[in-house]
Amino acid sequence: MAGTPEFLRALTSRIQVVNLPDLAVLLCAVATLAALIYLPQRAADQLPDLRPLDAQERKEEFFEFLDPIIEDVTADIIEQREFVASIADELEAGEDLSWFTQRRLDELAEYYEVETEDADIESEILPTLQRRIGVVPRSLVLIQAAKESGWGTSRFALTGNNLFGQRCYAEDCGIEPAGAGPDPNFNVATFSSVEDAVASYFRNLNTHPQYQEFRRTRQSLRRSGNELRGTVLADSLLDYSERGADYVAEIKAMIEQNSLEPDD
Repeated sequence: MAGTPEFLRALTSRIQVVNLPDLAVLLCAVATLAALIYLPQRAADQLPDLRPLDAQERKEEFFEFLDPIIEDVTADIIEQREFVASIADELEAGEDLSWFTQRRLDELAEYYEVETEDADIESEILPTLQRRIGVVPRSLVLIQAAKESGWGTSRFALTGNNLFGQRCYAEDCGIEPAGAGPDPNFNVATFSSVEDAVASYFRNLNTHPQYQEFRRTRQSLRRSGNELRGTVLADSLLDYSERGADYVAEIKAMIEQNSLEPDD
């Protein structure tokens, strides 16, 4: 195994392969591990410096940069929704959940802050997950990112990949906001990549108590067969900014000015 990293040689030397299926599993595991270690970081993970561009170029580059990231995060959420729906089908058919299925269900419940202790899967856990696991219209994501980050030029965006003004409250977390005083009760969160920031924004809308109305509106639209539109769902984000209705009106106007809604 010339050229194989020392830790991989040590790992494989301790594994006994007894048949071809075992060998195939081992090779897949080693290949996956090696890919994760040596795969170069995607260029899209880090926000480019858009400050030198003029306003129109900055806008175009900003949308072009964010679009594939939004698609990736959205695809993950769609897969999660399909997984939860498949569990509901299995239980309705009287089937028992496998260990792997139950484990993943528990992980999703933890991620989406769904209480599972003494809770019934069919009547409590799954319905809550189905309300919380949901996509956000592309137009709303793009415009909130643009508004909160100054089209990707803010200090928090450039130094912490934070495009959505998300806060953190643990001691010494994130970036201290300017003018917040010597002892602010929050900092601005930092993220290792823009994709992490986008995923966190989705999770915030999908879990935080302030956005229950957002989730109710989205569920109502889905049940009635209507498309999820950014301008419609923006009305339920009055608590996203201290500016309330003025903020929502500005977000809706920006969506319309940039003709983004037809692509939702």
